[in-house]
Amino acid sequence: MHTERHLKPGWQDVGWRPNVEHVVPVAIMLIVAQLAFRGWALSENWFYYDDFYLIRDGGSTTALSQLFEPHNGHLMPGARLMAWAVAQNGGLNWGFAAALTLLVQAAASGAALWMLLTMFGRRWGIVGPLAFYLTSAFTMPSLIWWAVAINQLPTQAAFFWTIGCWVHYLRARSWKWLGLTVVAVASGLAFDVREILVVPILAFLLLAYFSSGPPPRRLRSLVRYWPAVVMGGALALVYAAAYRHYVPQPFNESSWEIFGQTANHMVATAFPVGLVGGPWDWDGELLVADPPSWTVHAAWVAVVGVPVYAWLRRQRALRAWVPTIYLLLAILLLVSQTRAPALGAVLGLDYRFYAEVASAVVLGLGLAFMQLGGAVESSVPRPAPYLVRTPPRWVAGAVALAVMASGIVSSTSYVVAFRAHNQSRAYLDTAVADIERVGNIDLINQELPEDVRGLIFYPDNTTSDLLPMMTIHARFPQSAATLGMLDESGDLREVEVGNGVESVAGPDKDCGWRINSTGRTVPLTGAAFEFSWWLRIGYLASEDSPVRINAGDSTVDTMVLSGLNDLFVHVDGNFDSIRISGLASDTTLCIGQILVGQPEPGDPR
Repeated sequence: MHTERHLKPGWQDVGWRPNVEHVVPVAIMLIVAQLAFRGWALSENWFYYDDFYLIRDGGSTTALSQLFEPHNGHLMPGARLMAWAVAQNGGLNWGFAAALTLLVQAAASGAALWMLLTMFGRRWGIVGPLAFYLTSAFTMPSLIWWAVAINQLPTQAAFFWTIGCWVHYLRARSWKWLGLTVVAVASGLAFDVREILVVPILAFLLLAYFSSGPPPRRLRSLVRYWPAVVMGGALALVYAAAYRHYVPQPFNESSWEIFGQTANHMVATAFPVGLVGGPWDWDGELLVADPPSWTVHAAWVAVVGVPVYAWLRRQRALRAWVPTIYLLLAILLLVSQTRAPALGAVLGLDYRFYAEVASAVVLGLGLAFMQLGGAVESSVPRPAPYLVRTPPRWVAGAVALAVMASGIVSSTSYVVAFRAHNQSRAYLDTAVADIERVGNIDLINQELPEDVRGLIFYPDNTTSDLLPMMTIHARFPQSAATLGMLDESGDLREVEVGNGVESVAGPDKDCGWRINSTGRTVPLTGAAFEFSWWLRIGYLASEDSPVRINAGDSTVDTMVLSGLNDLFVHVDGNFDSIRISGLASDTTLCIGQILVGQPEPGDPR
């Protein structure tokens, strides 16, 4: 039923349109469909790269006291709190993590709908911007990679809630809505520093839509909103002080070349194709947009055509795109100055670094094509449009459906690519199954494969970081009588020590190097250079006894066992001999051979 009773006094004179009966139910159905699709995307996924680090920290006894510990330049106590919640519910419990992620996605999607309803009312025009957000591949990388999701999904939700609360405040200058705006910004900052970028957008909405006249007059309108200026400034100062206190210098030495290359990837390539439902194809190794070149040119036609079409038909339509352009350029500057110098300009093709731009696009579409309720100036139809003849309305609907379908296709292909790339679950499931079958076992603390946890995370990219989160039976001693390691597939293997350097043949024909309680130095055939080494000592002991091994920078106290056995010892440094001492007074030890080298997988365990 069409009714005016929901409208606040004075809104009718700016052309506020009455409610449309089925808009909200349709919007809710779209959100439910999005959650179902994204639930499928999460269902067969698993943890990846930074996820393990965050959950490991979340499971420590001091986790809650470390909420303000930065991670890769991010001050994110809210995200660390989410990691703590997952760690307290079974550690690497993907089911719980995925459910929590989907809950935050529901909050973000609901916030997008609420913002659109707040700004433009119940009209069919809000369905298009909402559908763009719900289906765009822009936001899929910020969902599927959990460490990214716990940063970006909450900030997407905070962006929509902030804008909606701010518009309420601008209409009524209510302290309640100002307070809620500040809370919304602060909640976003709890997850990602880039939430601070929303503050200039708030100022823009005030000056461009709730003020009129030349720039000086618009700036003077800030006086009417002085509480917002004071509270916003205070929040910014407090956060800046906290960020400076907790986070080391986040910027790297960059160059105009890096900036230009990043801009070419981000602004000229990935951004336009993302707006029209791309990129359709992904680089399987880097998990970044890899659109066919012809689609980039076609996308630019649409990206330019939509604002031009809005300008031809409506007054004050071009200013609607300022938040999107500003946010894209601000993030470009940040990425080119922080991550790109170290990781490469290819980051411009990675949507996870600017997924929040999709939120600004939702805002821009609404501001360009609909009237903002309660605004002093807003986009309105031209009395005499420059473009008189327009396509039938079904054409716009067909285009919107095509972009939605294309976004779903692109999102699906990203999910497939990510699952193929992320081998962490297969590797660790295989490893844990073998370890549980064998029972307590001493293992080499080795680097994980690149597609499980890459070298970029050194020194937190080893088996001792991950396996204790999944099994209590894995031990990583400095010495052991028997030793295992994992191959590239996660299968448990015996350890062979590669023959880098070996001991000189012992003088005793029957004993090799005979050692008693006074100790002895065993020379090597060459020098082991400065590095991390494993020794494999083949020996015959008269009885169980403590023993001390000195090599390079390492002194290792361990045990030898009665009979013919091996002893594996981990040492560091450079050396050309090995000192063996510390035996019990009545123990004799015969050393047959000492191998110095790197561990290699041998026979299956």
